[in-house]
Amino acid sequence: MTAFVPIAMDMYLPALPAIAQDFRADPGAAQLTLSAFFIGIALGQFLYGPASDKFGRRLPLFAGVGVFVAASIGCALAPSMEWLIVARFFQAIGASSGTVIARAIVFDRYDAREGARYLSQLMLIMGIAPILAPLLGGYFVVHGDWRAVFWFVAAFGLVIATAAFFRLTESRSAEARAFSAGESMLSACLKVLGNWPLMRVALVGAFGSASFFTYLSSAPVLLIEGFGIPADQFGYYFGVNAFGFIAAAQVNRALLARAAPEAILDRATIAVFVLALVMAAGALSGAFGMWGVLVPLFVLISAFPFVAPNAQAIAQGFDRARPGAVAAITGAVSFLAGAVLAGVSGAFYDGTARPMAIAIICTTGTALALRWVGRKPSH
Repeated sequence: MTAFVPIAMDMYLPALPAIAQDFRADPGAAQLTLSAFFIGIALGQFLYGPASDKFGRRLPLFAGVGVFVAASIGCALAPSMEWLIVARFFQAIGASSGTVIARAIVFDRYDAREGARYLSQLMLIMGIAPILAPLLGGYFVVHGDWRAVFWFVAAFGLVIATAAFFRLTESRSAEARAFSAGESMLSACLKVLGNWPLMRVALVGAFGSASFFTYLSSAPVLLIEGFGIPADQFGYYFGVNAFGFIAAAQVNRALLARAAPEAILDRATIAVFVLALVMAAGALSGAFGMWGVLVPLFVLISAFPFVAPNAQAIAQGFDRARPGAVAAITGAVSFLAGAVLAGVSGAFYDGTARPMAIAIICTTGTALALRWVGRKPSH
């Protein structure tokens, strides 16, 4: 279920030039299909999270998968760019159901510490998908056409829905059921948004995620155009960082067996900010060339998994009665912050790593301030 978003988002990226050519559109119009997907992901989480608190996890999930599969077929059959943009929006609306309900199920069954451990395990998907999904998408584009990508995504949704139907039991707690009976989905979201201790830690995770989104959006152009790395070697550099991300997520999972998520998050917010400063120093000074950026960037990317899972787990602890709504808010805020910061970094790209470095300093610095200003550190 967690793979819905990265599969649908990353797998079609190699097909963007072919889509623009097929519809005789400029590349900017093809990019709108990605923007529509971002918006749909954020809005969909606000829908499915509270709905899963009110109606249980299974019913909203199957409704969302139905939208996901239907919209993926709509993408495959799109007769125009406008049709594809709309279909991508609804595909994202459906895909968000798997992402947000998967997180809610984790916290139905586990407390904050164990929940953070399982989120770290789920982050394997976020590390592996950007490597494997574009490769698979590129295979379909080369040996078929771009529409084959969406047929595969639709089939993937059907397989997961079938597995969930037979294997996924209802996990909504009695407490969540009781709370949801007396309030609307909008009221649940508003109460979560109005809970400042919860939102404060959720924003820590959101700005940590925004830093990672900024890297993901900047890396292809920076490495290939800025540093002159051949396009056929880009995957190696990108894969090394993905390996660090995956390994760190599992280290975080091991640490949670001995330490509370609050303690790990306290140290992680400091670490990512210091590492961002080191990376920015290399980017702004030009010292050691591209290695003065890539080496500290690798360590920085490897530190991000210590932020988001722990922040999400702590946020869930502030409102155990609305796990779906909390998962929706934390996920949507993270995605919106990441999309905005990635767009800003891209808009100011000047052929160097400086815009990315400055954006990451801003996001990691904001996360550090939100975590530490006005509170006593946990031990």
